[in-house]
Amino acid sequence: MVLIRWDIFFLLWAGMMVFHLVTYFGSQYLEGEPHTVGGALDERIPFHPGWIYIYSSWFVLLLGVPALLNIVAPELCLKYMLAHSIDQLLSNIIYLIYPTTFERPVPPKKGLTGFVIGTVYGANHRFLNCAPSVHCSVSFLFAFAALAAPMLPLWLRLVIVVWSLAIVASTMLVKQHMVIDAVTALPAAAVCWLLAGLVNFSSLCRKVFLNKNESPTKGFVRRIPMECGRHRLSKMPASPSNACWVCADALLSSARRRK
Repeated sequence: MVLIRWDIFFLLWAGMMVFHLVTYFGSQYLEGEPHTVGGALDERIPFHPGWIYIYSSWFVLLLGVPALLNIVAPELCLKYMLAHSIDQLLSNIIYLIYPTTFERPVPPKKGLTGFVIGTVYGANHRFLNCAPSVHCSVSFLFAFAALAAPMLPLWLRLVIVVWSLAIVASTMLVKQHMVIDAVTALPAAAVCWLLAGLVNFSSLCRKVFLNKNESPTKGFVRRIPMECGRHRLSKMPASPSNACWVCADALLSSARRRK
C-alpha cells in the first residue's frame, strides 16, 4: 500500500485551505447589495445555541476526512481536495452574482456556549455568502467521500455520514444558515464531486506520485505494508484487473520480474 507522504499531504491541504479562505472572505468585498433569504419554514426552526459545538466540529472533519482517505485511498483524497476547491470556486461565483444575507439572533452573553457562538458570528462579521452554504456543501463532500471508500470500516463510514448530516442540521439550528442555504448546497456539492471524478486520479497517482526509481521512503509517497482493503472486502484473489492502483502496479511489476 502507498500513501501520499505526509509533508506533501499537508502542503496540498494547506493550499486548498488558503484558496478556501482567500476566495470566501475576499469575495465579500466585491459583492453588491445582498438579498435577504429565509421564510416561514426557517421561523419554525428553533434557535438551539448548544448545537454550536456540532457546528464547530466541522473543522475536525475538514482535516480528518482527507487524512483518513490518504491512508486508505490516496486517489480519493486527491478527488476530495479537488472537489472541495471546485466547490469553493463555484460557490463564490454564485455569491458574486447573487449575494445573500439574513438577520441572525442575538447570541447568549454568558457561558462557554455564548463565547463560542459570539466567536463564530464575529469571524464572519459582514455575514454574506449564505446560499449555497459552503459549510453544508463541504459536509456533503465528507459524506460522499466516506460512501466512496469501501476500504473504510462500515461503522466509520456511517459515523462520518451521520456526523456530516448533523453538521448540516446545526447550521440552521444555530442560525448560521437558512434552509435554502442547505438545500442549494447539496446539488452544488454533487456537481463538484462529479466534476472532480472526471480526473483519472489512479493514473495521476501512478505517473506523478509513484516514482519507482526512488526508495520506499522518498519522493511524494511512502510505502507501508498493508493488504489492499478492496481485496480483503471482496475476498477475491488479487489481480491487476480488480486491484487498486497501488496493488495493480505492484502485481504488474512482480509479473515483469518473473518473466
